Amino acid sequence: MDCFSPVLWISPADTIIAIIVHYTVCRVQKTKDVDRNNRACLVERTVLHSCVIRIAEMNPVSVVFAFLVVTAVVTPSQEPAMTQRDISVYLPGSGSVEGWSRVGSPRVFKGEALYELIDGGAVIYYEYGFKQTVTQEYENIDGQSVDLQIYEMADPTSAYGMYTFLKGAEGDEVDIGSEGIVADYYAHFWKGDFLVTLTASNSDKNTVEGMLSIAEAVNSQIVGAGQRPSLCNMLAIEGAELSHVYYLEGILALSNIYQFAADDIFGLREGVVGDFGDFKLFIFRYSDAKESNRQYITARNAMKNLQRFAHFKTYDNECSMIDKQSLVIHVKNHRSFIFVYLGNPDRDPRAVFYKIENNLR
Repeated sequence: MDCFSPVLWISPADTIIAIIVHYTVCRVQKTKDVDRNNRACLVERTVLHSCVIRIAEMNPVSVVFAFLVVTAVVTPSQEPAMTQRDISVYLPGSGSVEGWSRVGSPRVFKGEALYELIDGGAVIYYEYGFKQTVTQEYENIDGQSVDLQIYEMADPTSAYGMYTFLKGAEGDEVDIGSEGIVADYYAHFWKGDFLVTLTASNSDKNTVEGMLSIAEAVNSQIVGAGQRPSLCNMLAIEGAELSHVYYLEGILALSNIYQFAADDIFGLREGVVGDFGDFKLFIFRYSDAKESNRQYITARNAMKNLQRFAHFKTYDNECSMIDKQSLVIHVKNHRSFIFVYLGNPDRDPRAVFYKIENNLR
């Protein structure tokens, strides 16, 4: 269930009710995986607190009660706290990268404190399992600077997923970490449980070289590489060039690529998106065929009733439609997966699905 659009355009009283109902439903559906449940809670609280601000604009008297409701009911599970590692040990010291020194002291942000660093951008990190980050600025004798941020995520798949979300379509691959990219004046790489981002003050050659040297120094300190999620291997399609991969762990990342509906109609827990230029392929994986079929039926029925889609057709385990940009959307339930084709109407989605199914054999 998604809490985005419904609560932003209704009355304050209805909004408060929606918050309570949303909490109740999420708790009924909550996973046995405490870490994933806590991630969902952080996402819920982020969006719902934004709703409280809207309530204040409409009716200031309601805001106090709404804030208390959100804070009280949407909280992470109270499990015994585990001591987090000191990730500042991965920061290069002054002089360890020739010509570059630290400016000031490191800053560490844990849990919800990430809002203090990136404010509205924090919510997507929570969806991918953010734990903590440490930041440090570096400067050379010419006054050029590099901002370093090291994010500890829940596990290697979470670090990889956040990397694919940040990576974008531009940039050159670099041999740093498990995968890395440099573009203009910034660089990203992931390794093990960590996502590392660096931003330089300019794109001058010396500055970028210094930025990459700092990245190498961090990389040398991180032990354990990690592997891309196996789901990504399903995107190998003969005769189609894959330009970008997105690994998904929730509805927020999906909605940044394409918004099928306001709600999480696919019940997304794990997915991958391949951008092939003239089409995108979405693959969502579920625990078993029964769950995937149930989610397919939910998604099919939801999209059938949305005005944004036309020429809706349904088959045994497939459905198709056209969106307002005249793109074809073809959805298929196959075993424990849901496949979604989005793109050029001149290409046969079933031919694409057939190749994906061959990857499962």
